[in-house]
Amino acid sequence: MKLNSRGVFWAVLASFFVSGLAGLLYQVVWTRYLALFLGHTSYAVVTVLVAFMGGLAAGNALLGPRVDTLRRPLFFYACLEAGIGLFAVIFPSYFEGIHQVFLSLIRSIHPEGLSRLALQFLFAGLTILVPTVL
Repeated sequence: MKLNSRGVFWAVLASFFVSGLAGLLYQVVWTRYLALFLGHTSYAVVTVLVAFMGGLAAGNALLGPRVDTLRRPLFFYACLEAGIGLFAVIFPSYFEGIHQVFLSLIRSIHPEGLSRLALQFLFAGLTILVPTVL
């Protein structure tokens, strides 16, 4: 099969569509998890949007120049998607681990008010930073 054939074009286009659909589903799941962590759905939506857009920008800054030099950029893209999928599989356990670290920190330093909320936002953002960068 030629690399420039119509079949390959449509397969790549379908992959991008499915990737975008999966990204939207991830956002919904992350919002639900982070609403439990942050205590409010509005905070969770803000955190997911900030982390998602920030992660996209960071991923572009970190990986964008490298992609331009690759001979097989679609393979690299597939590896990134596989990494995101792997993260989705381990996410519930990873989330629980991050939550336990957060609780330990809160118990040791006893922050209140805005400092506690800032720590919650920081931990929530770090929870989903890896897949958003990928």
